Amino acid sequence: MKTLILNSAFPEYEKLIQQRQLLDGQLNENKNVLDELNLLKESNQVFKLFGPILIKQTLEESKQNVTKRVDYINKELNRCQDQISALDKKQDQHHTSTLRVFEKIPIYIYENHNEVLEPIYDCLKSRHLPFTGNFLIHFDSHPDLCRPENMPACFVFDRILLLDAVNIESWILPPIYGGHVDHVVWMKPSWAGQIPNGSYDLEVGEWNKEIYVHSNLDYYISEGSYCQLEELKNRKKWKLESIDFKNELKLNEDFLNKTELPYILDIDLDFFSTKNPFLNIYSRIDAYNRLKQIYIIPKSYNKDEETSIISYSMQRRTHLKYLESIFKDLENGKEIDKLEPHPTDPNCFEHLKQLITDLQRHYEKEEIDYEIIHNAGCTCDTIDLPDHESTKEEITSMILDFKTFLKALKGPPTIITISRSALDDYCPPNVVDFIQESVLDVLHSVFHEKLDEAEFRYFELESD
Repeated sequence: MKTLILNSAFPEYEKLIQQRQLLDGQLNENKNVLDELNLLKESNQVFKLFGPILIKQTLEESKQNVTKRVDYINKELNRCQDQISALDKKQDQHHTSTLRVFEKIPIYIYENHNEVLEPIYDCLKSRHLPFTGNFLIHFDSHPDLCRPENMPACFVFDRILLLDAVNIESWILPPIYGGHVDHVVWMKPSWAGQIPNGSYDLEVGEWNKEIYVHSNLDYYISEGSYCQLEELKNRKKWKLESIDFKNELKLNEDFLNKTELPYILDIDLDFFSTKNPFLNIYSRIDAYNRLKQIYIIPKSYNKDEETSIISYSMQRRTHLKYLESIFKDLENGKEIDKLEPHPTDPNCFEHLKQLITDLQRHYEKEEIDYEIIHNAGCTCDTIDLPDHESTKEEITSMILDFKTFLKALKGPPTIITISRSALDDYCPPNVVDFIQESVLDVLHSVFHEKLDEAEFRYFELESD
């Protein structure tokens, strides 16, 4: 494992993280052994390897021994986690007591939203932000609160691996799991409906070596990210507020008080005008609407019954994993008639085969990108991605409301991050520069000399 960059003040932290990962591996191995033993019949012989010697045991003895090991490892894991939690508090006290203040508020502008994690983590390392418990105000047409698919949870503690693994929809959960952020306010435009207005108390943690969430929000259940609370390890509590910006401009006192402390102001320019870039994907065959037939599973769960939520979430997770594997096979040149059928839904498989047949009939091989098709399918849900291209008048009105919002805050942010989201067509390219200039004008008019000159980091990316 690489050096744990953020915890340089406490070197023992890294050792504890490594110990926890080792114990996690041992726990999974022993649970697998116990599962295998439970499948055996009483007549089966069991041997335990003791050094170079095989010792015969009864099946019951073996089960008891492995169960004891599982219990012991669980106790060691709890002890290890208690020590990590204690160091988290110690680290937070150390950072808070020695917090530094920028002479001027830095502004970083990137193209892709996940890239803003880099300067945020720089602020954690340099002690301009507390190590834990930060407040994030997130202006965006999208929540960006998905879990990072197929990313080991331990990547959270390795900055290089983390920055490479997250993407535009999954960059916020990792710093929440790492304890660096515990309160997110999603300021959304009126056309964004992925998460209903409200305040939610959630928990994030590790299950099956990846990050999952305990919440009965459709947003998490429908993407297969739900996990039972007792199954989550290394849990972190966090708060999410979903606010319709236009209709709730008057902020409550608790919110305003938060802005007296260090906080992060994050702005995606697609907040002011946004497109669903997948709507017209392979339009000759109406691919987007046909992907809905393939990807959407009707919401059949009862939010008051956890078993119902678990069942649906597992079904959805299995469904998406299957489709991911199919499109990977197609990308690697596998023929349609050799594709694996869907394990439970023959209709889905028929729709899928017909879609692929039509794609290959109407488009040249080099025109077809199966990864993009799968990504488009993953966005299909009962609530579509927002699609609202604002007029210049609408944008100007929202900019004025944004200025009113900033003036109401009790203190300036520690850092301001901005993403353009134009290259992937989420923010219409024909207005992104106008929006960016308008946002920067407002920031300078509100914060005046407190504000540093913006760093246009997307230029560096384009020139590589």
